Parts: sequence; structure tokens; C-alpha cells
Amino acid sequence: MTPDRIGHVFLTARRLGQIIAAASRFYVLPKLRPGKSAVPPEVRLRLFLESLGGAWIKIGQALALRFDLLPDEYCSGLLKLLNRTPPVPYESTRRTILQELGSFPEQIFASIDAV
Repeated sequence: MTPDRIGHVFLTARRLGQIIAAASRFYVLPKLRPGKSAVPPEVRLRLFLESLGGAWIKIGQALALRFDLLPDEYCSGLLKLLNRTPPVPYESTRRTILQELGSFPEQIFASIDAV
């Protein structure tokens, strides 16, 4: 196995662990402790997607507009992902641009607003 392949396997396993941990936190543990916290399922779905970030939030945003696929209460809960998502720190975005494009954003773009 090449070092790149090993790194990819490690990142995939780590991400899978994050997904399993989030699913456990929002779906498995509440079933094991009924009555402890009565969070409605549509709120748990939104919190689950928020905790996973990025593409998962985008999936939730797309589902929020699909009243033909999901019950109204789920869509209403997911609509909060459209305007109340947590901001991503600029330094994180800067590192991603460096990794993906090979240079810092200040070197690639004519101007950039860190906010």
C-alpha cells in the first residue's frame, strides 16, 4: 500500500467513526435512556446533520425544501439549516484552499474577505 492510500484509508475510517459517534449520540443513546431528554426526531435529525458539518448540512438544506419527500415537521426543522448554520473559521477555509489548490487564497485571488 502506498502512503497516499494508507492516508486515505485512515481518513475514511476516521470519518466513519465520526458518523457512527454522531448517530449514536442522536439516535442510539436517546433510545437507551427514554424520557431523559424528549428531543423531537426532526430536531435530532437537524442536530445530527449539523454535527457532521459540510456536505451533510447541504443534504439537510436540500431535504428542507422537499415537502413532497418528508413530513412537514421535518422540513420545517431542516429549514433552520438554511439560515442558522454555524460559521466556518477562516483559518480552516484557508487551510483547505491551500491543500486543494496548492497556494494560500491571498496568492490565488485578487481579493478575499475573511469574514
